[in-house]
Amino acid sequence: MKRTFFLLCGVAFVAVLLGCQQAAPPAASTYTVTYSAGGATGSVPADSSAYQTGATVTALGVGGLTNIGYSFGGWNTKSDGTGYTYAGGGQFTLGSADVTLYAVWNHAGYIVTIAGNGTSGYTGDNGPAVSATLKWPGGVAVDASGNVYIAEVNNSVIRKVSKIGQITTVAGTGTAGNSGDGGAATSAMLRNPRGVMVDATGNLYIADTGNNLIRKVDGSGSITTVVGLSASLNGPADVAVDGSGNIFIADTGNGKVKKVTAGVVTILATGLTVPHKIALDASGNLFIADWGGLQILEVPAGGSSASPVAGSTGLANQPYGVAVDASGNLYISNGGSSQLQKLSGGVLTTIAGNGTSGYSGDGAAATLAQMDYPQGVAVDATGNIYVADCYNNRIRKIYP
Repeated sequence: MKRTFFLLCGVAFVAVLLGCQQAAPPAASTYTVTYSAGGATGSVPADSSAYQTGATVTALGVGGLTNIGYSFGGWNTKSDGTGYTYAGGGQFTLGSADVTLYAVWNHAGYIVTIAGNGTSGYTGDNGPAVSATLKWPGGVAVDASGNVYIAEVNNSVIRKVSKIGQITTVAGTGTAGNSGDGGAATSAMLRNPRGVMVDATGNLYIADTGNNLIRKVDGSGSITTVVGLSASLNGPADVAVDGSGNIFIADTGNGKVKKVTAGVVTILATGLTVPHKIALDASGNLFIADWGGLQILEVPAGGSSASPVAGSTGLANQPYGVAVDASGNLYISNGGSSQLQKLSGGVLTTIAGNGTSGYSGDGAAATLAQMDYPQGVAVDATGNIYVADCYNNRIRKIYP
């Protein structure tokens, strides 16, 4: 009986072995990437490659597409623009499905939302920024690569929107507090930060408003305090850093602007009425949005006193934020009128907001859109303008 059992098992094993040798492996599934014109005319780029899961795909350029009055803004993974956006030459990893990429077209002077779905909250990390919830975004900054950083006052975090439109938290836990120096910024606690900026080497500086501190997140993601309690800050709402490492602070509660050089604190402007935001130009001139004083002030590079900028006095609608572009033009957010204005050569013009608080106008002329108490402002190297549309819990982008 045992000999018969072993014989049968041996025959079965050989049969299984022969079957394994003879069976062909299943063919790996392949997927395609196609392109959609997004309303443009001309020849649509074509990718004839067959990709397997995990393959790296390089997005094609605009090809022969044209859209009169618009500029090409890359390819989005969703037809309504709420997916990830890849520039021509940008790369992504393919999943297990065919992909269609839709052309993005930007119109000069138009406004869009790049982060926040309008609901107050703290959700959406690692997904599309336009689907995430924000909570009182008060500050905004942009780095040389086009990544956008948001100071969320009521979430007590700093979040990052990558150039493809993905949102992540880079500092704070979502719980207000004061902890974490020397460790990972994402494990540290902040308290109602209102301002954020990024220097030329990618270091983040945070106006940790509720803790009366200035914090720094370095390239490794570690957080430290760089201006502490010895500076006697009172609700600092913004921070700026020049190429020499000098730190400038809107000491809002004290009505001052301070400069910190190698730990030494000096006062550049005093007697201000709620200075909220500050900005440095390429020459080192400092601009101050004096919310209560209804004006923009300038401290010349190397100077120690502030004077009103021509054309900015008498701003009757609470100038909250200020930014400066490469040509020296100033961009001013006015909370009271829910508008964004441009000051160039002493002439003030409105470039976004129709003067009525609300939310409307995406995909159309920015001057016809509605915002609701815009606060922080930033400008990137190509002149795109970013606004913290605070009460709408969104970040808006205006194309030049």
